[in-house]
Amino acid sequence: MSFIKKVIDDIIIKIDNGDFGEDCKLSDIAFVFPTRRAGLYLKKYILEKEQDKPIWSPDLFSISDFIQEVSKKNFPDKLTLIFELYKTYKNILNKNAKSFDKFYPWGKIILSDFNDIDQNLIDQKIFSELGEFSNTDNSTSNVLKTYNDFMQDLSILYNDFKENLENSNSTYYGLAIRELVFTLKSQKNNPFSRWKKIVFAGFNFLTKGEEKLLSILKEQEKGIFYWDIDEYFYSDNNQEAGTFFRSSNLINNSSKWIGDELKTSKKNINIIGTPGKIGQTKVMGNLLENFSKENTNISDKTAIILSDENLMFPVLNSIPSTIKDINISMGSPIKNSPPYSFIFLILNSLIEQEENALDVYKF
Repeated sequence: MSFIKKVIDDIIIKIDNGDFGEDCKLSDIAFVFPTRRAGLYLKKYILEKEQDKPIWSPDLFSISDFIQEVSKKNFPDKLTLIFELYKTYKNILNKNAKSFDKFYPWGKIILSDFNDIDQNLIDQKIFSELGEFSNTDNSTSNVLKTYNDFMQDLSILYNDFKENLENSNSTYYGLAIRELVFTLKSQKNNPFSRWKKIVFAGFNFLTKGEEKLLSILKEQEKGIFYWDIDEYFYSDNNQEAGTFFRSSNLINNSSKWIGDELKTSKKNINIIGTPGKIGQTKVMGNLLENFSKENTNISDKTAIILSDENLMFPVLNSIPSTIKDINISMGSPIKNSPPYSFIFLILNSLIEQEENALDVYKF
C-alpha cells in the first residue's frame, strides 16, 4: 500500500471513531505535503474510498502554498523582490550605489541569505558579527574596502527591506515563517483556527523555522504528523539520510510510520549499459513501449527518475506515443528549451551585425 493511501485510510478511521471530535469531517482537515503532486494522489484515493457518497474535499497544500495561505500576504516573484531590494539598497548608499546590472548578482545572493536567515530563525546579531569580522581585514584593496563597507550596511539593508515589504503587505517564504512563529508564540491570533486538524505528511527535512512552527502546532494539538521513514536510515547513525529523523523533536520510536521496506521488500533490478546520456533516453523509450503492452496502467505504476535535469526534453521526446497521461514533477532551466536557443541565435546575430557595422565605421 502506498504511503499516501495509508495516510488517508488512517485519517478516515480516526474521523469515524470520533478522535477529532464528533462533528469533525474530512473537509475540516488540511493536508500539507512537501510538494503539490502528492495532493493530486490524495484526491484520487479519497475519491476511491468515498465514491459512494458526496463529500467536500479537504484543503490540500504544498508546504510553500500552505505558508502563503496562512500568512495572508503577497509573495512577489524573485525578480520583483530583487528590484525591491535594489530600491532599498539605493536609498541607503545614495550616490555610491552600483547600477542594477552590477547589483543583480549580489542581490540574488543577498536575498537567498536573508531567506535562509529567516527560515532558520537566526538572530539578527549575525549581521553585526559579520560586520565585525569584515572589519578585521585592514587591506588597502578597493574591492575589499567596498566589500567591508557593504557588510557594515547589511543590517540596515535587511531591516529597511523588511519594513518596505511590510508597508506593501508583501513577504517572502523565510520571513513569513519567522512571522508565523512569532505570532503563535505571542498568541495574538491563530491563523490556523479555520481547520480542526492539520496533517503534515511525507516530510524528510524541515528548516529550523518550519520545525519550530510544526512543534508549536503539535503542542496545541492542532498538528498531526505522518513520516515516511525507513528503519535502515533511522536506526543507523552512519546513514546521513536519516540525520533529520534522528535529531528532530517531532519524531520518536512510536511515530507513524517507521517501516522496514528497504531490507524486506522484494526487488527486481536490471542494469543496462548505454553509450551516452541520450542513448539512455532511447533505451528508456523502448522499455516503456514494451511495458505498455503488458500493463495498461503504466502511467500510474511507473516513475522515471533523472540524474540530470538537462535530460528532461530528450526524455519527453523519447516517450512512446501510446503513453498519453504523464505527470512531470521537475523543472528545467529555460536556457535548455528550443525557444531560448532560437532567440539566443537571433540576438547573437544582431549583435554581430552591429559590431561589424561599428568596425567598418571605425575603419
